[in-house]
Amino acid sequence: MIELKNITAKNADALILDNVSFSFKQGRRYVISGASGSGKTSLLMAIAGILPAFEGQILFEGEKIDHFSIGKLRRKIGFVSQEPELGSTAAIEAVLKPFEFKANKHKMPPREKVEQLAEKLALDKSILQKKNKFISGGEKQRLALIRAILLEKDVLLLDEPTSALDPESKERLLKLLGENEYTVLSVSHDPDWIGFCHEKLTMKEGRLLI
Repeated sequence: MIELKNITAKNADALILDNVSFSFKQGRRYVISGASGSGKTSLLMAIAGILPAFEGQILFEGEKIDHFSIGKLRRKIGFVSQEPELGSTAAIEAVLKPFEFKANKHKMPPREKVEQLAEKLALDKSILQKKNKFISGGEKQRLALIRAILLEKDVLLLDEPTSALDPESKERLLKLLGENEYTVLSVSHDPDWIGFCHEKLTMKEGRLLI
């Protein structure tokens, strides 16, 4: 589904991704582990099309991603960072903001569906009325995930998805994702999450070890 060919990226004088090649298959859950600074999050950002510059090729469903086709990739992929930026609005407005755009208007969900997903992820529906500045990092992650699910993303890129969750919230997250055949590319060191994924990869000094 997603194929990486010799992805290399530099930050100042340092290599952050070093000739990374790999094929991610549809419907599989992948987890990448490794030391801090090994390039894990940078790899997710490259796949999401938000790493400023890199060499090599990314193919999505057999099509090379370039300036002209990046829109197709972004319509299919949802990137949830460790602490997403949701803006200064109330949570419900942040979740529904993308549906104001012409490309997503036909997907506008009823409020009840947003509330149902919130409850499935151990979030009280009252959180939707809170200003984002009063919401924790773990809550923001789950709200961003709800947004990606409602946008019907086929691929979820998740950076440390369980790091700020209590055991019940983690269990709810695993249950929700396990019920659906998402392709998941993630970064995590959580043993429970690693056990949940189908395949474990390791990054070291910008290289992907298989």
